[in-house]
Amino acid sequence: AVLCSAIRQIVRDLDHEHSGTTLSAVLIDERREQVALAVLGDSPIVLFSDDRADPFVTPQHNTLLCDTDVTTIRERIDRIRMSRSWDMYEGEPSISGHYIMVGSRGVNLTRAAGDARYSGLLLRDPFIATRPFHRGGLVLLGTADGVRINQSTAPTPADAVWTRYAAAANLVRSGGGAVDVAHLASETCRAEGYPLDNITVITILG
Repeated sequence: AVLCSAIRQIVRDLDHEHSGTTLSAVLIDERREQVALAVLGDSPIVLFSDDRADPFVTPQHNTLLCDTDVTTIRERIDRIRMSRSWDMYEGEPSISGHYIMVGSRGVNLTRAAGDARYSGLLLRDPFIATRPFHRGGLVLLGTADGVRINQSTAPTPADAVWTRYAAAANLVRSGGGAVDVAHLASETCRAEGYPLDNITVITILG
């Protein structure tokens, strides 16, 4: 509840900002040995358990990987069109391909803070989950630009994240830090021919 309230306050504070941001947050309760994960946007959090089982992966809120969000946004656009109430926007809202458009500008996020141009279209509620977090567990936070999950051909987002993050998890468990993970992501993107315009990495080892 505390984490959800804090994120909603951040969303309200950024309500009129034209630029937007994803948000990923982790709150660790050492006494209860659990962790609360919160995501708004498509920068995922990956939680590896101490037994190295397949990771728990938070949803990625974009038009490629979150069909339920896209359906909700389509319904919002339909209501705006029916009421002809798009005067508040810089052009008629629409969905074109994998982009939510307002006039000639578009985003592929379905949830974000800020991005006032898409107010009333993007969803603002974060995904929040509480999971066990015992000694030996590992949390990785990384931007989607850094790991290029959207371009993955893996069967599911979880498979894609496992493929991208497994090497990073092993690196951290063997003593590597966030800088080492960032370097690994950079080299991976370069080898695959993808540009890397930004990367953020946080590692938490229980």
